[in-house]
Amino acid sequence: MRDFVDQLHLAIRAKYPILYIVTAEEERAESAIERAARRCHPPRTVRCFDLVRGFVDTGEAKNNVFEALQTIERADPETPTVFVLCDLHRRLGAPFG
Repeated sequence: MRDFVDQLHLAIRAKYPILYIVTAEEERAESAIERAARRCHPPRTVRCFDLVRGFVDTGEAKNNVFEALQTIERADPETPTVFVLCDLHRRLGAPFG
């Protein structure tokens, strides 16, 4: 797991715009992302989204991938943030809504 966190930390610092992680262990992946984001200078905020709950911290964009993407687009660029979008494969190829 440490190697995975190290790789994520490096990718975040390198400003990769998108990372696509395939795993059956969603909670462990989210935990690793949070650890990697905290190691950055400055530390990054992590905001998680899934289709059922929307953004976990606010509940916005429930069942609406397009609205989630708009929320990301409107995010303050001065606040370093990592957005985690879970289970999007269920909507790829399907209309957003």
